[in-house]
Amino acid sequence: MDFFEAGGETVGSTLSWVLLYMALHPEVQEKCRQEIFNCLGVREPTMNDRGTVPYTEATIMEIQRCSSVAPSGLEHKALEDTELDGYTIKKDTLLFYNINSFFLDRDYWGDPEKFRPERFLNDDGSKTLKYERFIPFGFGKRVCMGESLAKAELFIFTIMILQNLRIKISANHAKPDPGQYEAGITRSPLPFHVTLEAI
Repeated sequence: MDFFEAGGETVGSTLSWVLLYMALHPEVQEKCRQEIFNCLGVREPTMNDRGTVPYTEATIMEIQRCSSVAPSGLEHKALEDTELDGYTIKKDTLLFYNINSFFLDRDYWGDPEKFRPERFLNDDGSKTLKYERFIPFGFGKRVCMGESLAKAELFIFTIMILQNLRIKISANHAKPDPGQYEAGITRSPLPFHVTLEAI
């Protein structure tokens, strides 16, 4: 049960970020939608469609990077005395890492404060790139065991949302600020208002 509860919260929070970032970046939303309609039409997506919509996949990855839904990875334990960058880490020491710091590293990403899905695409935009510091599900032996399921859900749900709905900033409410969020074990956007239009 914990597996489904943890996965439901993180996927649900990420989908909230999808709505927020798509509303804030209508040009990205439209580019994803055009790619989806060109490759899939109106049929429901399947996991076999991965790789056919690289811009959409890169957009999901950029949303994960910018939102950092699970900013702290699971703890690891030193199996033996170790030295790292001049520090001695004793055997059995619990170690925590800050995933968010990986996502905001200017030396690695160049412009981490910008929402730019293209950073995850090769030069001609035909496929997504793998980055060592893109670790939304953690790394090592303690990687999130729901990673495959979460990736599948995010892929399917995001495509279905974009096939059926246009997401806009609500004219009657303040523009949401992605820099403001509810922090806890997971990170969720503060409540925000968008307008959903059927396509």
